[in-house]
Amino acid sequence: MNILTNFFLRFRKKNQLIEHKKKTKYILAIDGGGTRGLIPATVLEYMQNKMENLGSNTSIASYFDLIAGTSTGGLIALALSCPNQNSFLKPYKDTKYNSPTSIKDMYKNYAPEIFPKNSFPLRSFNQLWKSKYSDTSYVRLLKEAFDEIQLENSLVPVLAVSYDMIEGNSFNFTSSDTGYLKFKDAARATSAAPTYFDALTLKDDVNNKTYSLIDGGIIANNPSLFAYIEATKLYSDADNFVIATRKDLCGEHVGKTAIKTAEVFKSALGGVLFIDEAYSLLNDSNQRNSFGREAIDTLTSLITEYEGECIVILAGYKDDMEYMLNNANIGFKERFNTFIHFDDYTDDELIEIFKYMAEKQELNFCDSFEHTLLEIIKIKRQKSGKHFSNARAMKNLLQDIIKVQEFRLYQKDCEGVDLDEDDLFSVLEEDLEKVLEKVKNEETKKVIRKIGFVSDEF
Repeated sequence: MNILTNFFLRFRKKNQLIEHKKKTKYILAIDGGGTRGLIPATVLEYMQNKMENLGSNTSIASYFDLIAGTSTGGLIALALSCPNQNSFLKPYKDTKYNSPTSIKDMYKNYAPEIFPKNSFPLRSFNQLWKSKYSDTSYVRLLKEAFDEIQLENSLVPVLAVSYDMIEGNSFNFTSSDTGYLKFKDAARATSAAPTYFDALTLKDDVNNKTYSLIDGGIIANNPSLFAYIEATKLYSDADNFVIATRKDLCGEHVGKTAIKTAEVFKSALGGVLFIDEAYSLLNDSNQRNSFGREAIDTLTSLITEYEGECIVILAGYKDDMEYMLNNANIGFKERFNTFIHFDDYTDDELIEIFKYMAEKQELNFCDSFEHTLLEIIKIKRQKSGKHFSNARAMKNLLQDIIKVQEFRLYQKDCEGVDLDEDDLFSVLEEDLEKVLEKVKNEETKKVIRKIGFVSDEF
């Protein structure tokens, strides 16, 4: 049953839910994504309209027991929970809640002002030393939306995740523990994406501390785990927590990756989920593409939710795997506590692997083939570098040799030469030499990155 159905049933059976509400708590967790916050805002508007059709006269936010967010998701969470201040955020009907429609309109109307087009060609060069955008417009926007309201005045318990660069830990703005802090500061901190906005310097007079806070996506782009921890503190007597993350709120088109990831993960419960070439979820070519990150964030939540029920193994090249783990959200890396490195096969081991594959094909090689094969392996290993594919390289090499041999036999047949069974299964030295010459002439693979596509290799 999806989260929308849960909400509609909850509303229809309102009178029957008093006791149920004591045991079950509903949590909304909204992840980051910059101006793509327009997507969850649109989904929330859709949910609100559905609730109206069922006769509801209150904000969708009031049906949650905790609203949490990171980065742009944190901004939405704060806007949903803050009392309306008669700004560009309009109230929902006669309530004190800000309407989801006005939150959606905020992204449509004010994004160009917050993120102006680059009119100075050297700006990207200057970005090496200073942030890409001035926060003047954004600070003014937050002041208008939230005024000086403190978190303790939130209409719904709220959590906005940020990261403290000085301490190297998360800093969570909550209506329970940091209620004396202001909505506008929480919004500025949780969405201070590195290189885009300067960090927020926050003076905490209550604890006599100063924090340097940046985007919470550094530690938790998907805030569901932080939301769960906060909920257990707020509702210690609850028996069940229903956390709505992107995979719950988005349908088959928006957020489809999260749905597919959840389906694959749950199919492996009670067994092993093996993800080969896992680094492809987050590499240079798709770092700006949300799909890979969405899969990682969903996996992070599922591994925690089903701890002990599934073994998850990620496999891939060492450097690429380290890049992925170090650049995904910190919570993802912390889910894995065992790391195993397999050294490349030696040249002698690769020759034995090649022989095994060749024997399965019933191929016969000349007596001196090992010398030529060894030379080919050394060249391939040198040109491929860290991406040398070991056994797969031997499989591809065998296929190349067979192609050369088949072409030679085809030419012989065209010349009218009678071929017997030995000819069909024999690889000659000349076949190996042609493959060796081809390998020598191959240029080291180069990679071209194309926007929106996995890299093409040639």
